[in-house]
Amino acid sequence: MKITRTRRQGSIAFRFNSDAIEILAPHNMPLAEIHQLVAENRQWLEQQQQQHCNTPMAAAQQAFQAGKSAMLFGQQLPIVLQVGPLDVSHNISNDISNDISNDISNDINNDISNNSQQILVSHPQASTIQSERIQALVTAYWRYQAEQTMTPLSHKLAEKLGVSIKKISYRRTKSKWGHCTTDGELQYNWMIAQAPLDVIYYLVAHETSHLIHHDHSPAFWNCVASLCPDWKKQRRWLKEHGSWLMF
Repeated sequence: MKITRTRRQGSIAFRFNSDAIEILAPHNMPLAEIHQLVAENRQWLEQQQQQHCNTPMAAAQQAFQAGKSAMLFGQQLPIVLQVGPLDVSHNISNDISNDISNDISNDINNDISNNSQQILVSHPQASTIQSERIQALVTAYWRYQAEQTMTPLSHKLAEKLGVSIKKISYRRTKSKWGHCTTDGELQYNWMIAQAPLDVIYYLVAHETSHLIHHDHSPAFWNCVASLCPDWKKQRRWLKEHGSWLMF
């Protein structure tokens, strides 16, 4: 088990990964107290870890290689290697073909694409590609898909609310899916590209609502509901499964 100190107050939390359990503990909690809590809950922790390892999400956290799977918009897609360049990339969120060479770094130009059945990875000699290379391509593609999906949606929902967005940025973080500053900047964790589109829609509705309400008051949640009526269902999914996506 790995212990990570956080700004949490009072209690500890657990994050289950495919190969370990991460303990999120307040920065001032004595180590002896952490070990005692772990010992008292060891059986439950082992059960939760086993359940996590049997989920589709956990499969996406295993080694990235041909024959394994990766999550994209809530779908578990097999990773398939293809010798030679790829023709086009398909954004399954709107089924529009894109040339990704202009949108993501030159290091992965034309080397990865997807359709609704699989994720294609290109390599001159498919048999020699390393899992680290596949992981780099897949994670970069998650970021690309997040940007392509969430940026226009954010502006669309902000327009519905009669507000504007100053800037949208994307970062890979370990504890937050989104953030809105008081001066109108939005930040998203691009690992959310693994989640179902309805969950992504909720996250965008949540953060754009913060452009008006910088709290979680009833007025804020009413604003979220005006954009995403089933927000409770999507929020529940993110609370239950979100930690599995942050690896």
